[in-house]
Amino acid sequence: MPVTEGPTCGSCLTLNPVGAPACVRCNSALPVPGTAPEGPPATLALAPGPPLATSTAHQPRATRSSDVWRALSPLDRRRLNRRVQIVGLTVIATLLLLGGAALWLTRPRLVDTGAVAGEIAQRLADRLGQPVRLSCPPDITRRRGTTFTCTATDSTGGRRTVWIAITGDDGAYEWQLR
Repeated sequence: MPVTEGPTCGSCLTLNPVGAPACVRCNSALPVPGTAPEGPPATLALAPGPPLATSTAHQPRATRSSDVWRALSPLDRRRLNRRVQIVGLTVIATLLLLGGAALWLTRPRLVDTGAVAGEIAQRLADRLGQPVRLSCPPDITRRRGTTFTCTATDSTGGRRTVWIAITGDDGAYEWQLR
């Protein structure tokens, strides 16, 4: 009966392909077929004593990642590449989602002072019977309890102060002409 299996590694007990010069798992030297293995067979010492000396031929060498890569079949390489791509894309997508959520949740919530000024100027113009221009400061935080003042100027050049208080987190406000 012909031998179809290669030698078994004495270090890690991995079955290797026929003709392999070193173990595919631990990269230690394999015994040559037809020769006796080097050194005595490994036995378990039950009595206390000095440690047994081991041959350097059976100690595993550090493997390089290129050796491991070459040992993989083309199908396994494609599978590994696909897994790396999926994990990388998942990490990138997660970081983008978390970054976007952090930006959205910490964005400043400001009052649209242009819209507020336009609405109050229209109400003042209706009340006074003449056009009114209202100038308000930009970048007012939309938070309940925030107050600010705007300057109302009528068509004759008269100026008055308009006091505005934010009454709700949704941007609702009250105003008074002073």
